Amino acid sequence: MDFLREKYYSSRKFENTTIQTHLNGVSIIFFSFPNTPENRSFESIEFTEEILANVDNINGIMTKNIKISPNDPLCTITLRNGVKEVIKSHIGGELTEINMKIKNINGECKSSSWIAIITNSKY
Repeated sequence: MDFLREKYYSSRKFENTTIQTHLNGVSIIFFSFPNTPENRSFESIEFTEEILANVDNINGIMTKNIKISPNDPLCTITLRNGVKEVIKSHIGGELTEINMKIKNINGECKSSSWIAIITNSKY
């Protein structure tokens, strides 16, 4: 599986996110806290008002293709130790999906820890 991921996806790591971009320009943004102790798992997540205003379906995950820029904030997370971190997109493109049911993570890039899917992505 790692071979396929390396073949079709490029990966970029930032302070609190990892972005995996497919050859077709679709990018997935994940939470990623390297070397994070267990007590830094998150307590709450708040997506920006612009994103929440454009949620399109009843489950709250599809959006109406919001145009975003690399420095646009996606959400703010509150860690269990009280620290708030703003998660930025780090890429431009169209925000097509957000994950309203994010599972708690412990410093790893896991399938349940994805934040957003961006199409037509540009670094």
